[in-house]
Amino acid sequence: MAQSRQSQFGKFFGFVVFAGLAASHSALAQGAELDPQRVFRTARPSAAALVPDATALRSRVIEVDRAAILEQDALVLDLFDGDARVAFRDQARATSIASDAWVGRDPSDPSSQVNLIVRGDVVVGTIRAQGALYKIRPTDEPGAFALERIDESRFPQCSVGRAHEVHVGGAHTPDAAGSANGALALAAPTTIDVMVLYTAQAKAGAGSQTAIDA
Repeated sequence: MAQSRQSQFGKFFGFVVFAGLAASHSALAQGAELDPQRVFRTARPSAAALVPDATALRSRVIEVDRAAILEQDALVLDLFDGDARVAFRDQARATSIASDAWVGRDPSDPSSQVNLIVRGDVVVGTIRAQGALYKIRPTDEPGAFALERIDESRFPQCSVGRAHEVHVGGAHTPDAAGSANGALALAAPTTIDVMVLYTAQAKAGAGSQTAIDA
């Protein structure tokens, strides 16, 4: 009887492994059939079009293929010095402010993350690749965008301190709060509404009402 159960378990385990390999092969084959589209093109606007962000290590002016972001499941992201990343879409969704979001990653980089937002003629987004952070934002020239590599150490200090901590379920100790937050992280995804407030200076820095909405 024990030998029979072991034999059955071995057959079941072998089937699971085979099914997993087949699914993996199918996913790879599907990815191989995609034709990634280049979404960034080097632009030649006026020199005044790009005012580097204070947090930028490097900047260049690009044109963005908005149609590719809206329609394609695979994108080629040309960054700097010939570094091109291929990202595959995990999800696409329309936001509550009439914007379209492309969310994906580079399968060769487990820590990668690509977030691109299209709202009318405006494109904004962030790219995390090999631990580096890149930002896409509008410039003063219509149709031209800035691609910047960001130095996160230049971000201003956060004004939120321990007095602003929110404790879940009456927990008041760091360990208890951490456990409660960990339990929430394992819960099913939840959609929440977030109010974002900004100043006139922030709006001017973004370039337009459409840009800051995106």
